[in-house]
Amino acid sequence: SSSSSSSASTSASSRVAPLTWQCDGSVLAAIDAAGKAIDALVDDVVVRAFHTHTAGKETFKRSKVSPDAGFQMVLQLAFYRLHDKVAPTYETGHTRRFHHGRTDTIRSASAASTAFVKGMENTALPASQKAELFRTACAAHTMYTRQVMEGLGIDRHLLGLWLTAAENKQQVPALLDDPLVKYSSHFLLSTSTVPMPSNNFPGFGPVVPDGYGVCYNIKSNEIFAGITSFVRNQGSNTDATALARTLEQSLQDVCCVLGVQSKL
Repeated sequence: SSSSSSSASTSASSRVAPLTWQCDGSVLAAIDAAGKAIDALVDDVVVRAFHTHTAGKETFKRSKVSPDAGFQMVLQLAFYRLHDKVAPTYETGHTRRFHHGRTDTIRSASAASTAFVKGMENTALPASQKAELFRTACAAHTMYTRQVMEGLGIDRHLLGLWLTAAENKQQVPALLDDPLVKYSSHFLLSTSTVPMPSNNFPGFGPVVPDGYGVCYNIKSNEIFAGITSFVRNQGSNTDATALARTLEQSLQDVCCVLGVQSKL
């Protein structure tokens, strides 16, 4: 009843009391230092909101490719154009079909994606061949995504090897110290898709000092993304503003070779 509810609320309120903190000089100094450290971290991150009607889910579907794979390949192209190299790339892949399953790594950079980005920059290559390279790269990405969801990704298994060695105070397997393995796990592009009905900009920071964070939401006829980089690298290694600009141009170029555009 309303009376019993009111009585319970009053009883609970009577048991609530403010906490009085006794803070000496060292505690206050630590709080002040922590606040300044957080402010410095915040000030070191560049955040750019990316929104486009150039493409969306329907655009990619008309080209017979997965929207997520399509966007990932366009992102590969944008990075390649901006930095003249292929980026080791992390995309979150779920393993929810397994008990206690969480995530594994979808590695977006592949032999097929490399052939695509290089083909797009080859002015002698006709649009039809560029489109075919794009579809092949998307198919490879979709296949690896499925493998990750089935527990056939490589990264959690490698992590298991490393943790087993560390917990048992054993030498780390030589494979994990290989320069190629280390470089391929230095994710210059850390990405994730967050589907949602609202029009907002998801985001997170880069996972390495010279990298980008790209969190995106592909809707029917538009794409929202939050792109981040660190201020200390802006103009030299990374630049979120430049990546957003190059991403838009890359989307336009891919849609051009595919002969499609977003239907507003």
